[in-house]
Amino acid sequence: MSRFSSHSQNVMSYDGTICLNHYNPFSRPKLEKVVLNLGLKDIVSNKKLILSALLALEMVSGQRTVTTKSRKPQIALKVRKGMVTGAKVVLRQFLKYNFLDKFLTVTLPRIKEFTGFKKIMVTTSGNFSFRIQEPLNFMELEYEYNKFTTLPSMDVTLVTSVENKIKSLCVLASLGVPFLKKTDYTNV
Repeated sequence: MSRFSSHSQNVMSYDGTICLNHYNPFSRPKLEKVVLNLGLKDIVSNKKLILSALLALEMVSGQRTVTTKSRKPQIALKVRKGMVTGAKVVLRQFLKYNFLDKFLTVTLPRIKEFTGFKKIMVTTSGNFSFRIQEPLNFMELEYEYNKFTTLPSMDVTLVTSVENKIKSLCVLASLGVPFLKKTDYTNV
């Protein structure tokens, strides 16, 4: 068990008991999975872009990636049904905690002018989605910079077991996700 998973489970069980009044350990809210997604716009013109996206997601997550295919044709984008349009990884169990530990302690401090996430980014169903504009902030990708120069932005979704926005904010805050105070982003 990693350092971050044991710490987060202890903190989340305490917060679930004290803050959210969940005394039954099986009803306490938790982080279910982390989904990483790379969507490629220019896949129609250059089919080799998918190789760098697959390799980048495997290096960041430590797990094998899956290609995503289009469900319906889009004439304006020249995309046919069943055409490869991106790659994704679903992290569960210990891999999600390893990714969060690496992301919160190493990658987020390296992003320039990052002060925190807005609380508005949490959906009413309890999921938290954000986009990393420069995936090269991950150390694994920075070492192989010349392979990933054309990498698009990466979408990250944290899926929680709660259906409420306020409870989800409590779960994410106990994991250590940095959120802005309301006074910090009223002028933005």
